[in-house]
Amino acid sequence: LQVLTNAAEGPSAVVGRIIEVIQKIMSRSDLEREDVMGIGIGAPGPLNVRTGVVISPPNLRGWHNVPLKGLVEQKRYAS
Repeated sequence: LQVLTNAAEGPSAVVGRIIEVIQKIMSRSDLEREDVMGIGIGAPGPLNVRTGVVISPPNLRGWHNVPLKGLVEQKRYAS
């Protein structure tokens, strides 16, 4: 499944799309949350891999110190 990130729309919109894709894949695979041990997200650097913060990638305007990991976790638990 491929989906454009549309990163210019900002981190919140991108995180929303990430969550939608995760949900679609899980649904297509007949998986429940408890079936999934974790997910991987690729992001351009520089970034802090321990905290999941995207620091200031040159190709993502406005993405300065974005807590990508935290935003995805927050949205996941809110769904």
